[in-house]
Order: sequence, then structure tokens, then C-alpha cells
Amino acid sequence: MELKRREGIDPLAGLGAGLRASLLPLLVQLPVLIALYQVILTFAHSGPDLHFLWIANLALPDPVLLPVLAGLATFLLVRLTRASQPPSAEQDEQAAATSRTLAYVSPISLVVFAHFAPAALALYWLTGTLVGAAQQWTINRFVLSRAAATT
Repeated sequence: MELKRREGIDPLAGLGAGLRASLLPLLVQLPVLIALYQVILTFAHSGPDLHFLWIANLALPDPVLLPVLAGLATFLLVRLTRASQPPSAEQDEQAAATSRTLAYVSPISLVVFAHFAPAALALYWLTGTLVGAAQQWTINRFVLSRAAATT
């Protein structure tokens, strides 16, 4: 507080924007993940075989491949999204550092979460992230490049 009063600098100023950018999409998807988790548990206890591709049972965690793929896809989406956003004039160095840190923390935390979650949740997250990455790549490649070429 003394630093803020004396120098006019808030040490936590960049934290709000960084958390909003990375935490809000996760919070929006949380109800869907909870509902999907409940459906998977209901199917797992009712006895049907829930296999898909190499995954023997979608109700059980896939310990390595799906979590790593979901983490890599999330990292790709974060990179594509950050590449499409020009640096803001009001964004200070602290906010940029927070954003860079969250770009690595988000995929790592997803890998840990997907390691323990049912494989169906990790597959849902991977699929949604890959669709988002394809959309962001298309926007970066065709929409933003044309907009930059015309200005």
C-alpha cells in the first residue's frame, strides 16, 4: 500500500486482467464439465462398455496420452490467441508477465486435471480446444491478415 501511495504503482494491477482472460473461459465451461462428469459416472456404473479409439474405458482416466495432447492443444490455442492480439498501450510490463505466466500455468494445470479425470472429460477438452485452435488459426490467417493488408 505504501508503494502505491508513494509511487502511484499498484503491484497487483496486472493480476486482474490476466485472471479475467484465462479464468473466465474455464468458469464458463465448469457447469458443462460437471454435467459431463455426472453422465460419465452414471454410464460407468450402469455397465456399458465405454471404449473409443485406443481408450479402453472412457470412464477411467487415460494417464498419459490424452492429458498431454489436451495440454499441448491448450498451449497452441493460447499462443494463437496471444498472436492475434496486438500489445495494448495501457498494458504494463507486470500485466504482460502475468499473461505469459498464465499461458504456461493453464496448460500444465489442465494436464494434471486430465491425468486424474475420466478420459471422456479429457477427450471433450481436447476436442473443444482443437476446434477453438482451428477457428483462431483461421481468423489469424484470413481475417486479421486481410485487415492488416488493407490498413
